[in-house]
Amino acid sequence: IMSKDYVSKELARKLQEKGYPLKKVYRQDEAPLFYDLPQDHSDWSQCDAWYLPSIWEVLKWLREEKKLYIEIWWLTQHTTKNLKGFQFIITPMCENPQRETDLELYCDYETTAIKGIEYAVENVI
Repeated sequence: IMSKDYVSKELARKLQEKGYPLKKVYRQDEAPLFYDLPQDHSDWSQCDAWYLPSIWEVLKWLREEKKLYIEIWWLTQHTTKNLKGFQFIITPMCENPQRETDLELYCDYETTAIKGIEYAVENVI
């Protein structure tokens, strides 16, 4: 069973295009078993397994390699409607950071982290 602790196949592809080194394979039909793969393997059509890094591995890569920090915030009173939920904020680790967010609220931490990674890949990197 696929855990929400891993990025999707589509997001893994986008990350690879941005330089993320895919090193592991997750077999969808088994428990989360990992096997080392060659660094240069990039032909997705020939793979019977998905190359899926965990959310936490991607967040670390974004901090260390792309100098982007994704914060996850729990908001208890959003606007005057008393909405509650999680929101991400992306902060570049540089002298004059321009913070970015999509201003959406999400129901759980993991979904918010994934949305932050997707936003960073599509709009910041």
